[in-house]
Amino acid sequence: MRTTRALLLLLFAALSQSVAQPPPTPEIQVPMFLEPLVLPGRDAATWVVTLNYRVDRELFVPIRNIDTTLAGQYRCMGEILVELADSTGSSFDRQIDRIDLAENSVAPSLQERHWVQGTASFTVSPGTYRIFFEATDKESQRRQVNKEIVVRTPRKDLDGPGISGATFVELRPASPDTLVLENFGGDFLFGKNRALLVGLHLPGDTSTIVNCRWSFTVMDRSNEPGSMLAPDSLLRIPLVTRTQIVLSEAVGDVRGALHPDSSATGAFVVIPINTALLPLRNYTLRLDLTTSQGKQTTFTRPVRAVWPEMPFSLKNVDGALEALRFITTEGQLDSLRSGSFEQRRDALEAFWQARNRTAGTARNEVMTEYYRRVDFAIRNFGTLRIPDGSRSDRGKIFILCGQATRTERSLNPAGGHMETWFYDHIKKKFVFVDESKTGTYTLVATAPL
Repeated sequence: MRTTRALLLLLFAALSQSVAQPPPTPEIQVPMFLEPLVLPGRDAATWVVTLNYRVDRELFVPIRNIDTTLAGQYRCMGEILVELADSTGSSFDRQIDRIDLAENSVAPSLQERHWVQGTASFTVSPGTYRIFFEATDKESQRRQVNKEIVVRTPRKDLDGPGISGATFVELRPASPDTLVLENFGGDFLFGKNRALLVGLHLPGDTSTIVNCRWSFTVMDRSNEPGSMLAPDSLLRIPLVTRTQIVLSEAVGDVRGALHPDSSATGAFVVIPINTALLPLRNYTLRLDLTTSQGKQTTFTRPVRAVWPEMPFSLKNVDGALEALRFITTEGQLDSLRSGSFEQRRDALEAFWQARNRTAGTARNEVMTEYYRRVDFAIRNFGTLRIPDGSRSDRGKIFILCGQATRTERSLNPAGGHMETWFYDHIKKKFVFVDESKTGTYTLVATAPL
């Protein structure tokens, strides 16, 4: 009896402990970009360490909005925590941003991602710091965390000339005193021209011009250097001094406003680069800068061309080539599918570049639209018999002609379901019949309008 009672007491204690302990906070992986940026502070002894973040809005769960004073049928609420720790691991400072977003729909967009963007800045002394980032959804308590970012700020009185930080920015002619940060974790958006904002530490140098050379070295799949892309000539860039860059959050982006400041000790340059011409690759970026007083500094770092809204069917080279079966001959398709991965990838890019209507960019809108249609067909026209909807008759017509101007549906008890797609712009209609009533529609007629 005593043994049984003791076992029951132990079991009760174990159950009590398990109930008392809160469940672990769920973590989720959504697209997220974090980029630290170090720029000179307002005096000779300080630096400004900034973390710019971009988090997929899918992290934050929409709930029905019961606050009648706020627009939108749904709300997404959460919190962004950015904490800076010194070299001993002690907390130096932290910033908390509250997330409260209005939504009119809970359905995710299939063509465009929506982001939560922001920035957190800390004024620090020379040293080494670690950044802790956490994004948490209020409704589900799921979160996404990064603890791996380390930054170093040099001593301005001892360390020689150098580059404190560099980030890609968008220049908008209508707002010449404002830089829009690319904010893709140090990478740049595929198919868009960008400039590189470079913070400089040039003690004792009074130059007004910086000579700049840049290059991108393509890295292969094993991260080995390949071909190099470089400018045709040396760039002479004005050196900006006595100016502060004040970062702030705007609607949908992070911006840096340029403010004249006679006490500012740092300098920076804005280097235009034709990044729109660069294909989707991993690169090593190299900058060689020389001031008019002869001071030199070099900067290298890995960068990528990124395309977050890339059609899913384009992400796999062999699958993307197979999707060309409607617009190539069998012989052409066999030729495109031959060779190594690099050869097949280059053949795919060359195929679409020959059909590129957008001059001066590696991104092809004709190609983009084609593979968006492939994605739609795969998702919407698949059946048990033909799981890949892009291989069905309806999928083929959708890929070639796009969304129909209008659609008519009817049910014939004897002949099955019927769909008729009307296209005003090509003056045609297509008739599909599902005789088996299983969702497998066959193209039975094509006629002019």
